[in-house]
Amino acid sequence: MCDAMQLSVILPTLNEAEHLARAIASLRTQGACEIIVVDAGSVDEVAYGRPWYAGARAFIYRKDIFDELGLEAPASWDDVEAAAAKIKAEGDGIYPIGVTGLTEHYYLPTVWQNGGQIAEEADGSWKSDMAKPEAVQAIEFYTDLYKQGYAPKAAITWEEPDARTAFINGKIAMMWAGPWDYDAIVTEKPGLEGKVGVTLVPAGPSGDRSAFAGGSHLVTFKESDNPDLASAFVDFLLEPEQVNTFTGRIGFLPGTVSGIEASGMLDDEVKAPFAEQLKDYSQVYPPSPKWGALEGQNIFDGAIQAVMKGDETPEQAMEEVSQKMDEELGG
Repeated sequence: MCDAMQLSVILPTLNEAEHLARAIASLRTQGACEIIVVDAGSVDEVAYGRPWYAGARAFIYRKDIFDELGLEAPASWDDVEAAAAKIKAEGDGIYPIGVTGLTEHYYLPTVWQNGGQIAEEADGSWKSDMAKPEAVQAIEFYTDLYKQGYAPKAAITWEEPDARTAFINGKIAMMWAGPWDYDAIVTEKPGLEGKVGVTLVPAGPSGDRSAFAGGSHLVTFKESDNPDLASAFVDFLLEPEQVNTFTGRIGFLPGTVSGIEASGMLDDEVKAPFAEQLKDYSQVYPPSPKWGALEGQNIFDGAIQAVMKGDETPEQAMEEVSQKMDEELGG
C-alpha cells in the first residue's frame, strides 16, 4: 500500500483520519497560520498531518486604471463599491470586478468579513450560521456586485480561472486572487507587470479581512510497510530548502509561519500582501468530516447563482443552505 501522501485542506476534512498515519505530535505553535493550517488537518485536537504548503487569496486590481481614475487600493467593502461605480462610469468599457457564480472561496469568506461564522461547533456537532444576518448581508454584498452590472453577465457561470482569464484579457479591473493567479497573469501577459496592485482582502463592516486558507498536509499511513522510510521522506519534503523551491514553483507559500517568514515574500514590494493575508488574515472552513460532502453537493454555488439571477432573495437562499448544512453536518 501507499506509505505517504498529500492530504488537501479541502478534502472531506480527514473523514478517514482514524485510518491515517501515526498521529503527529501537536503542531499548535504560536502564529495564526500554523494554528489555522494545523486545525484543518486535525480531528478532536489530534494532528494527523504536517503542514506542507498553503495559500490565501488577497485582492488584486489594475493599478494603472486606478491611478488614472484617482482611486486608491480598496481597503473596505465601501471602497470596492465606490471603485466599481467609478470604473463602470469612466473605465472605458472594462468591467469593475470578477464576481463569479462558481467560486465559494470568493464569497464564503465575506461571511467572516461581516463578523459572522459559516458554522459553529457545540457539544461535538456543527450547526450552520448561514441564515444569520451577518451571513445573509455578506451574500447580499457579493451578489449585488453582480446584479449592479459590475461583472460580465457570463460571470454567473465562471469559475476562478475564468476570472483570471478575464483579468489577463483586460475585461475586469479587480478580483480576489492568490499568488498563483498573480504569477499566471504576469507570465501570460508580461505587459501587465507593474500594472497589477496587490492588497489585503477588503474589510467588511466588522473590520475583518479574512480569506480562506487552503493548502495541503503530508501524512504517513498507520498500516505502512515502511513507516520509518515514509517518515524520513516526509521529513525531506519539509526541509526549508525543499519547501521553498516547491512552493515557489507552484505559486503557494510554506504551510508554517516560520516558513512564510523565511520565504522572503513578506519583503517583496508587490507580493507581500499575499504572505500577510495567509499569515495574519486567514481562516479555514469548519473542520468537520462532513464538510467535503457539502461542497460536493454544490449547495453553495447553486444558492449564490439563484440570488445572482434574482430567483431567490439572499434570505431565502441562505435559509435553504442552512437547512441543508444542518442535515449533512448533523446526520
